[in-house]
This record gives sequence, C-alpha cells and structure tokens, in this order.
Amino acid sequence: MYKTKMNEIPPKFVGVISGKLDAIEMHPVHMAYGSMLENDESVITVLVRENEPKSFEAYGVVDFDCEAGILQRWTEAMSYPDALIEMGNRIKE
Repeated sequence: MYKTKMNEIPPKFVGVISGKLDAIEMHPVHMAYGSMLENDESVITVLVRENEPKSFEAYGVVDFDCEAGILQRWTEAMSYPDALIEMGNRIKE
C-alpha cells in the first residue's frame, strides 16, 4: 500500500532537520518521506538551498535518517529543476 500524503512530516522532525541545516547554512525547501510505502517512515528526503546562493546551482538533496537523527546521502550544486528530479528519483527507489 502507498502513502496518500508524502509531505506530512511530524513537527519534531521538521525542527531537528531545520536546525541541522541551519548549522551548515542551508535552508529546507521541500520535505517528503523517502519512501512511498505506507509503513516506511524511516527516512525523510529534503530539497535544500544555500542560505545565500552564489549561483543558480545552489540546491541539493539530502536524506534524514529518523532513527539515527543524522543527515546522509548528500547531493549538492544542482539547479532547482535537477534537485526536484533527484528528490523524486530517491523517493521512487
């Protein structure tokens, strides 16, 4: 069975993710669960942007491991459209 709402992330995770990203001068743009499967809520995939972009390739995608509380699997220096595609590809994996 698949989730019907991918982006209803609990506030406790939104706060933790935002804090970790702020510490490295990044800003979350979009967040969604990293799996479309209904009972899989172990990873949150986040499209991020540099706080002070220096170019059009100021976006990236990172996964947040909810159990370990860490950011992992970082992809950076992407345009916004490329980052959206990367985010979608990760969710479909």
